[in-house]
Formats: sequence, C-alpha cells, structure tokens
Amino acid sequence: MTDEDTGCGYTCAIDDTAEKRRALDERQKLAQTDNTVWLRSFDKDGRYYDPATGFWESLNSEIRNDDGTWETITEADADIVACRL
Repeated sequence: MTDEDTGCGYTCAIDDTAEKRRALDERQKLAQTDNTVWLRSFDKDGRYYDPATGFWESLNSEIRNDDGTWETITEADADIVACRL
C-alpha cells in the first residue's frame, strides 16, 4: 500500500506467521484504544520493530528488509505489505 492507497503512509509486515498475526492484532488494538501510546512506540523516524516476532510498522511508506535496513516502497512492492488501521 502507498500513501495514495491509504492516505496515511502506514505500512506493516505481512502477518505470515502466528507471532506476526498476534503482534499485528495487539498493535491494532493499541492503536485503537490508546493512539498516543501507540504513536510514541515508534522511533524518531516513524518506525517500530519487534525483534522477538519480526513484526515491523512504518508511518512513512517503508518496508524493513531482512538485513534490518529500511526503504521506501513503490507500487511494485505493494503486494508485500499490509495496511490495516
């Protein structure tokens, strides 16, 4: 998803494992119940990463690569991220 698709720039890891599904569910609940705490959990670059589950989120239309680097996504990358808020 891109800014044009969502209007927000939010991207997150695909929930392809049980751990990532649980992390996504927990993060979505936090975003809905206490948005301020959820927003504060992102670093100064608008990124969140949980090393225990591998789950990540970005507020800037980015993806987290396996090597830990972040890059801005393009339309071609849209199938590798999920965006649900």
